[in-house]
Amino acid sequence: MRVAIAVWQNRVAPVFDVCQKIKIFDPDEQIAHPQTLDFSRLSLAQRLKTLSDSGVKILVCNGISLFLQACLQANSIMVLKDKFGSEEEILKSIKNQDLIKQSKENRSCRSPEEIF
Repeated sequence: MRVAIAVWQNRVAPVFDVCQKIKIFDPDEQIAHPQTLDFSRLSLAQRLKTLSDSGVKILVCNGISLFLQACLQANSIMVLKDKFGSEEEILKSIKNQDLIKQSKENRSCRSPEEIF
């Protein structure tokens, strides 16, 4: 399972729609070796394709438009929004499954069926 984090200054970016950098992790690896992607010149469609082609299953962000969230979820990418903190804090939370459980409890993570 690959996880993408929208990043700005080594923290979760305020808004995914306009973030310029994404870091992709595999939380199952003992030592995290993130892949950094430059999103600064990509359209929304290119962002979706890049995440999908990279095998991302979870996107962590702070803010995201409803349209883009629905598009990601339609491509089987779970969106964990309203998150903040450093990359390390987020990765640790994902490894412990805390972030996913918390998101499901808070209902900020919904399946495509729940949106449409």
